[in-house]
Amino acid sequence: MDMRIRQWKALDYFDPAPVLIGLRDYERSGALQDVPYEVASLRTRELKPYGERRQCAMFAYLMGRVTGTFVSVAYCEASDYDAVMHHRVGDEIRFVPVQMKELPPSFLPFTKDLQGLIDGLKDKYPTSSDLTVAVYVNRDVSFRVQHLDLSGLNLGALWLFGGCDQTGDTWRVIGNLLSGNCRTEVFGYPAREAAADGSVG
Repeated sequence: MDMRIRQWKALDYFDPAPVLIGLRDYERSGALQDVPYEVASLRTRELKPYGERRQCAMFAYLMGRVTGTFVSVAYCEASDYDAVMHHRVGDEIRFVPVQMKELPPSFLPFTKDLQGLIDGLKDKYPTSSDLTVAVYVNRDVSFRVQHLDLSGLNLGALWLFGGCDQTGDTWRVIGNLLSGNCRTEVFGYPAREAAADGSVG
């Protein structure tokens, strides 16, 4: 573990809020108006890593809101995680390896439901007790957390997050599903004013 922490300390961490704001500005500039869906949604083979990184930045931002701390993130595609989040709790600096997953729109081919995605985690990460898995719920779906079968999951944490509506102005985050105090919170998309003055909100 000491070796992993030394590796994590050497990563290039960034503030997710300015990245997300820049991407939102580009989306609203009209530059993507006539671009095919697969390209605009970063779903081509070449663009998929950038889509995952955007999801990762959003999750890190939401975790900062949930914890009330500044959470920075570094991309790091290791064997079982996509990124590492970094934040301070008192005098302690914590590093959290994160694996990103997506529940894609239902109109795409070969999509699973949420339970099917969770079942896949049981097989793929049988011994990853320090790993946080963040699932981007990218579709309209109704479920009750207590009805999900989480048995057999050996993860550090499991979170769900996604936009509350088509505007993308508000985002919902649910978790930690593996803890005894799982809760749902809703936050606004990062604003340029907040990022400029350094505030968490």
